[in-house]
Amino acid sequence: IMRQAREYCAQSGAPKLTIVDPWYDLDSYIAWHATRIKEELATGSYDKIIMSYHGVPERAVHEPASYRAQCERTTHAIMERVGDIPYEMTFQSKFGPGKWLGPATIDRMAELPGEGARNILLLTPGFFADCIETLQEIDSQNQEVFKAAGGVEFRRIAPPNADATAGQMLADIYRDAVA
Repeated sequence: IMRQAREYCAQSGAPKLTIVDPWYDLDSYIAWHATRIKEELATGSYDKIIMSYHGVPERAVHEPASYRAQCERTTHAIMERVGDIPYEMTFQSKFGPGKWLGPATIDRMAELPGEGARNILLLTPGFFADCIETLQEIDSQNQEVFKAAGGVEFRRIAPPNADATAGQMLADIYRDAVA
């Protein structure tokens, strides 16, 4: 997608656009998530942390290996700051035919209680703001599946949304894009 956007912008007569490179390793974003997790861990006990990212089809055009690697780097960077607690990375929002990156978040919600993870803390680092995929799909559908499978505590950390530091994170992203 980034390559196609750059090719479009290079065409004669194309509007001037600023293409923002992926910011999966932005320090302020990593720190924000790690801080939120630590705050939750200080007030609750969780068997596992789940980091759910938006899924993509495994077709080559979507560069799934590169995307998965970016999600893994984000996840590991966050957890390096959090400490030693079990965690895993999943993918949500599958629609349409074909194989998608996995494991699917909703499938893991059905399996986790049987594996002993009955109290989970879930976050969606790929989302900067809440949307139907976080509010409906995660908060409602995935939580229902988790609890129906024997899960007890399902806690989601909301994305930055309008957090006081969100504006600075966006400024960091923009500054890096125009530097």
